[in-house]
Amino acid sequence: MRWISLTLIGALLLSLAAPISRAQATVRPLLAWSPTADLIALTNADQVLLYSLSADLDAWELQTTLSGEGAALSALAWQPHGEALAAGDVEGRLFLWTLADLVRQQAQAHSAPIRALAWQAEGAHIAAADRDSLSVWAVQPLALEQTWASEGIITTLAWHGDLIAVGGAQRGTYEQGYLALHNQAGALVERYSAEMRAPFNLQSLPGSQLGIGTPFDVFVWQPRTDAYKPLYLPFTEGESAALAVWSLRGDQAVVALGSRLLCFAEGAPNGESALVLPLVAAAWRADGAYAALLASDGTLSLLAAAACTAQATLRAAP
Repeated sequence: MRWISLTLIGALLLSLAAPISRAQATVRPLLAWSPTADLIALTNADQVLLYSLSADLDAWELQTTLSGEGAALSALAWQPHGEALAAGDVEGRLFLWTLADLVRQQAQAHSAPIRALAWQAEGAHIAAADRDSLSVWAVQPLALEQTWASEGIITTLAWHGDLIAVGGAQRGTYEQGYLALHNQAGALVERYSAEMRAPFNLQSLPGSQLGIGTPFDVFVWQPRTDAYKPLYLPFTEGESAALAVWSLRGDQAVVALGSRLLCFAEGAPNGESALVLPLVAAAWRADGAYAALLASDGTLSLLAAAACTAQATLRAAP
């Protein structure tokens, strides 16, 4: 028989009732692999830890620590050419570090926690999103160019060609998701018309395609032709997808499905391994040979894509 003590119930009710500031908010750790170097960025509260990977791929070394302004970081993204790193925090601030000199720019981008960041392919602009609105910024220097309200509750964001893809949940429901493409001024250009759950990941892929991860469907969509190419996910009862990340070339993907990690190559299953702990983030090396996996306890693993096996673990702490 399942039971819970009155003491524990009381403690739970008190914890829910207690006010929590944005600075104290708990957010999951974030992971991003530089698109041009073996340099991995990990968040730790209000800091970004930059780790380099050894030449023989068996060790990680902390290179430097980038600090925010005391509030937990809630979004992280490398500039496409690897020259800068952007982060957003739960106070709605946007940070931008130039890697050559580690100079930081910052701006009060939103009045709510930043949920997602997306870089323009040329690296001259970045988009930021909170729960209800988006903003577009020039980055040299950091300056606001446009802002607009979203049609739903934003969960993810991607810059796709000259458009900005926004995904989330329709207001009033957590069952129905939406995906809309806007131009840089915020005008609606195109919408994904089929039913879907709120996506947890959008990723711009070669061939004018978008990689889309939802709890019960992971697929590639081409807006211009409306082509839909799903990944085969062998669900068992009670399972759902919690993470889906494509390689930069778009030919490989990893999907966390319950307590399993699935690997795909060219859209076909390419291996499976068990997960000891839930994954909270993943990122691909530029050449697609390896993916970094971040577990819920802060353990960082290197996944050999060809064999779908993990190696070289590191406890991700300063």
